Amino acid sequence: MATAEQPRGRLCANLRCVKVSERKLPSIPPSDSIISSLEIGGVLGFAIPLESGQFKVVMFSLTGGLKATGRALELSPAGRKDDGKGLRAYTL
Repeated sequence: MATAEQPRGRLCANLRCVKVSERKLPSIPPSDSIISSLEIGGVLGFAIPLESGQFKVVMFSLTGGLKATGRALELSPAGRKDDGKGLRAYTL
């Protein structure tokens, strides 16, 4: 569980641990509240509890976030219409 601060106030987000290469990273699945934060823009901050009992605080600018999320979906395997093979360079 992480706490998020956004222009409309505070919300809670469930974290998932995803493995990228050999690293385990926290991931926040999309939800209505996260998506509405992208629509609002501004700054979105998360306080993530650590095993040590401390918190890691990260802040993100959401300028262009909704557009970039839509573009990422287009480029994802679910949104792509090619065979998904080969190297590509994408601009979000």
